[in-house]
Amino acid sequence: MGGAERHTLDLRARFMEKGYPTSVVVFGRGQSAQTVALPGAQGARMLGCRGLADIGSWLRVGKALRQENADVLFVINQAPTIMTLPFRWSLRGKVVGIFHTTVPRPGEGPRTALFRIAARFLDRLVYVSVNQRDYWRARGLASARDEAIVNGIDLDHFAPRPADRAATRSAWGVQPDDFVMGLVATMRPEKNHAQLIDALVALRQRGAPAKVVFVGNGPDRERLTRGVEAAGMTPHVVFTGEQGDVRPSIAGFDVGVLCSTSIETLSLSALEILAGGVPLVLSDIGGASEIVQDGVNGYLFEVGRTDQLIDRLARVAQPEERARLAGATRRTAAAFSVDRMLASYIALVDDLVAPKR
Repeated sequence: MGGAERHTLDLRARFMEKGYPTSVVVFGRGQSAQTVALPGAQGARMLGCRGLADIGSWLRVGKALRQENADVLFVINQAPTIMTLPFRWSLRGKVVGIFHTTVPRPGEGPRTALFRIAARFLDRLVYVSVNQRDYWRARGLASARDEAIVNGIDLDHFAPRPADRAATRSAWGVQPDDFVMGLVATMRPEKNHAQLIDALVALRQRGAPAKVVFVGNGPDRERLTRGVEAAGMTPHVVFTGEQGDVRPSIAGFDVGVLCSTSIETLSLSALEILAGGVPLVLSDIGGASEIVQDGVNGYLFEVGRTDQLIDRLARVAQPEERARLAGATRRTAAAFSVDRMLASYIALVDDLVAPKR
């Protein structure tokens, strides 16, 4: 359950609330129990595609798109955009790409090259971050028209929940004075969870009562667990697994952390933590600088610079500094309202279908 999936299903649910008839087609095979439970997943059509190299997957995609017969088709990220291209001229509706990636993963060069071609045939290309839009424009990515619709969250839903704090920390075996660093993300290599373990070791060597809480699951879980054991940090690390409701976990954090090295654009998890009244320490990638005002509601560090990560976390570990940063979180989160985001998508759809009316 990554950010793109959550964004897509939340957007769909909100379109349905506004009376727009919608459906969702899932190209891949993986499913998350937490994702399937989301309102926007209702009636999802699973195609079970095996990837760009599988001819059968392309045929299933073409058949499904013609059957859907949509006025507006949103294609999410690179592979769905590429796989839609051969059928572009047989579809009666407009095709809009929503792109969630800034720095691609290593080895994704061929896919990115195909995506560049496919993007030119989109009616619109939507970026979810201003920094991301500027990054890709500078590298020549183009469509018929592009725009940035910055990610948003339900600020009321993710408001601070101080009543949950004591119970959550007690369930984790965390003491009231412990410094809890929380990371909410799917456990994949580009999320770089291991860097936070390195920082944990350094902080504890300095005498800080630091703990780490990992919220989420994924293919890197076993490797990360072994790394925690090898570092001797097992007593100081909590794995919660995937959570349908992350708000109690956020209430237990003293600081939210993301160490991503690629992919990350405008993290929904970071926005939710910020809205929950918790300061952030983020690697400066994608839209991180749009979320964190350095030294105001958290800190940024250069990608891969563990020394900088340790320095920023050491600052936030001081209760007075942490309280100062926390005081600005809700104010700065206000710029990321889901209502503002939804209004922009509705305006986009209405603009695309207006000629048909």
